[in-house]
Amino acid sequence: MDNLLTEADLQQRLSTALNHHQAGRYDQAEALYHQILQQQPQQADALHLLGMILFSRGELDKAAGLILNAIESNPQVPAFHNNLSVIRYTQGQLDLAITLADQAIRLMPDYVDAYINKARALSAQKLTAEALQVYEKALNLAPQNATVHCHIGIMFQSLNQLDQAKMYYTNALKLNPQYVDAYNNLGTVLQQQGLNQEARACYEQALRLDPNFAGAYTNIGRIMQALGDLEEAKKFHVKALEVAPNFPEAENNLGIIFQEEGNDEEAIEHFRKALEIRPQYADAYSNLGNIALCACQIEEALDYFQKALSIQPNLVDAHWDRAIAWLLSGNYPKGWEEYEWRFRKKDYPPRTYQQPLWDGSPLNGKKILIYDEQGFGDTFQFIRFLPQVQEKGGEVIFECHHGLKEILNGIQGVDTLIERSETSQEMPDFDVHLPLMSLPRVLSLTINTIPTPIPYLQAETKKVTRWRKKLESQKGLKIGITWAGSKTNKRNFERSCSIESFKTLTKVPNVQLYSLQMEQPDGIQDTDNDDIIDLSHEISDFTDTAAILMNLDLVITVDTAVAHLAGALGRPVWLLLPFFPDWRWMLEGDNTPWYPSLRLFRQPSRGDWNSVFKKVARELKSDKEQPAKKTAKKRSSKQL
Repeated sequence: MDNLLTEADLQQRLSTALNHHQAGRYDQAEALYHQILQQQPQQADALHLLGMILFSRGELDKAAGLILNAIESNPQVPAFHNNLSVIRYTQGQLDLAITLADQAIRLMPDYVDAYINKARALSAQKLTAEALQVYEKALNLAPQNATVHCHIGIMFQSLNQLDQAKMYYTNALKLNPQYVDAYNNLGTVLQQQGLNQEARACYEQALRLDPNFAGAYTNIGRIMQALGDLEEAKKFHVKALEVAPNFPEAENNLGIIFQEEGNDEEAIEHFRKALEIRPQYADAYSNLGNIALCACQIEEALDYFQKALSIQPNLVDAHWDRAIAWLLSGNYPKGWEEYEWRFRKKDYPPRTYQQPLWDGSPLNGKKILIYDEQGFGDTFQFIRFLPQVQEKGGEVIFECHHGLKEILNGIQGVDTLIERSETSQEMPDFDVHLPLMSLPRVLSLTINTIPTPIPYLQAETKKVTRWRKKLESQKGLKIGITWAGSKTNKRNFERSCSIESFKTLTKVPNVQLYSLQMEQPDGIQDTDNDDIIDLSHEISDFTDTAAILMNLDLVITVDTAVAHLAGALGRPVWLLLPFFPDWRWMLEGDNTPWYPSLRLFRQPSRGDWNSVFKKVARELKSDKEQPAKKTAKKRSSKQL
């Protein structure tokens, strides 16, 4: 026992360890804490401080165990309870976090940090009013405490009340102009508001105060990502990792960039590095799931989403991607329920009305407002359900996108058709409401119950006649084409192709192509012959497009609204799909229950449009008279 230290020696080592700890020399501090605990296993301060080091490394269970031992050794220290509350909050054990904070407050009634921890746990439980009451107590105790103001800002930011959050972050900075976290948080609010320059200024101020603040580097990287400057974004995330090598957010953001660039292998490596650093990192699991989903590996993707949601049950991206996975695989009952998570996405706020959402029950004469959402193609696809709503005994008011009213006039299932306007307009009275794309959920739609009363859209007779006269003199098979979707679609780069690919079809004898392409990313102006006749300048709205479609033999298009319009009109369509298709076209087969006249041509591998167009050309050559009537393969039973 010659090596036993005296009590004075132990206290000296504890003091030295604490100095190392406060200076950030965690390895030296940890070694001394272990020396102390070898001789005094229940030394409460050493247990507590060693637990805090492990907490900083993300070893939450071990950290909690050490601090529990410290509390057992000395239950009268408020900081022990409070710091364990922080760990339980981080683990998502919110009730326990609140109980521990309350215990700290009982031991020290003016313990401001404990009030903060209790309030943020209440906020995480969506108990906003209760959280504000606790924050008010903290402010009464310490009205000049910048940390309290900053945490109130965090709460309002989580509620998407950005102006309120900005006010509290500004208050925090008035009280403490050196408050690095407040500058960083204010930057994130400004970034959410689209004020990227102002946000970057906040991050740069944070870095002037603390050049090793990794969070500010990675937040600037996120700005550059949003602006599309991926190379510059990488530099900032790499800088974040230089100052903080174990920074999982930077690894995760690098993974997102590489995925956007199409480098899935590199992306996976960074997501896995993030998980090595933080094994309970829900976002990284969700992002791995998204990569698997885009590779059409549905079961693997669902497994990743489940892991993410077991850690963070309200992770919006994981829920949204899981909805797509289930719908893509034909699991409509689960998919439609999960699809409601779209309204939790930051760029997809729900409409709010005093009237309730419709739950599918009999309407008994009530007026129901249905309003379209997302793209034009979604409207064309989902308006088929309006007659079923009308059959529930209600009066249907349908509000459509600006520019769709003319093509939707006279559609079945609608009593009153109104067009959404950017200016304020008086909304007709209604009793209940529902977004259009929530109808499949409310109506309990399955693959086998998709209504197909085709056609359910009609073209204007006069316009059809006018276009017949224009086109009747043209020889050959008349084929309308579009090669690019809306630029606002995040996956437009994958679903769109080049006009050059379509030019290969002009070599097929007795074929005449007509461009219906409204947005022309690479245009057809370079076409120096009449192989492709541009009709886009004669199209003012979808009624013109519909009239043209009625006079064509076939439409060949990438996944755009034109495909849905043609399908709803009952016109023959060959739809060209990327390897990872939109959920509605499922994973296999060359037909679809949504539109009987539509035939699917799928990329065999990612980005392989060449194979698709070779197949299209072969099919055109083999049956130039009626290519749309070629029999499609039956859908695999795996899809059902």
